[in-house]
Amino acid sequence: MPLVRFYKYCNFTIASEICMPEGFICSDTPDVWIRQQAFDADFGSLGVRGMRFHALPETLYYSVDGVARYLVRNGNEVLIDPAAGTDEDSIRTFLLTTVLASLLLQRNFLVLNGGVANIDGEGVAFLGDSCVGKSTLMAALHQKGVPVFSDEFCAVTLDEQGSAMAWQGYPTISIWDDSLRNLGWNPDHLRTLRPSIHKFTLPINSKPMQPIPLTRLVELRVTNQPLSWSCLNQKEALTMLLKHSYRQRFLRGMGLTNLNFQLTSALSKQALFRRVNRPW
Repeated sequence: MPLVRFYKYCNFTIASEICMPEGFICSDTPDVWIRQQAFDADFGSLGVRGMRFHALPETLYYSVDGVARYLVRNGNEVLIDPAAGTDEDSIRTFLLTTVLASLLLQRNFLVLNGGVANIDGEGVAFLGDSCVGKSTLMAALHQKGVPVFSDEFCAVTLDEQGSAMAWQGYPTISIWDDSLRNLGWNPDHLRTLRPSIHKFTLPINSKPMQPIPLTRLVELRVTNQPLSWSCLNQKEALTMLLKHSYRQRFLRGMGLTNLNFQLTSALSKQALFRRVNRPW
């Protein structure tokens, strides 16, 4: 019988057969189960299919060669079929990113590519494409004593008044070796994300926190121009939010495009938006 641990994540409880070392242990009744077991991945021609995924209503199949196959269903179940000879760190890496983000989408969250800092009790999200320095910025803020709410992605819901609320993510920052050293940290005492990968797990929070109002969003962009910033109007803000919505093809396959538009549209009308361009 596998060991099952219970973790608090966003507004629900996870019962997991995969250890989440930095996760918040709890004893609540689980809303989501994460199990290791084989499963059938033949979903026919429905939905949207890619090289490593198949997305259809209430279902997301995701495969990583040499690591595992993942199946996310109904917003309350994750099945993991590990590859022969794989390791738990590698399984956990994709579980805590693509798989959990897909689970949040199925539970009607808005999921954005970026991290969130808690500045004076309000959420400030930093969005952007891969390799623009989002995690390095979050680590620098953490180093300065600014509470970092999330790193891998920004999970958002609307409260009863329609106000956007940002939820705490998994309490780590995933950051490359050179970025850590540039910030003055020695990575030798940190857990590597996966074997043979020079990316590390930096713990950032020791206790769960309640959601906070998401009031400001900043898009980070890398250009060949000098450092500059600008304000975005509502139309530009909506375009930016749609661009940085997590996995557009997942959304389309799972039938969540309309919901995603509704959530991004609501957010675009109430928050302040900025764009920062920085040189390479």
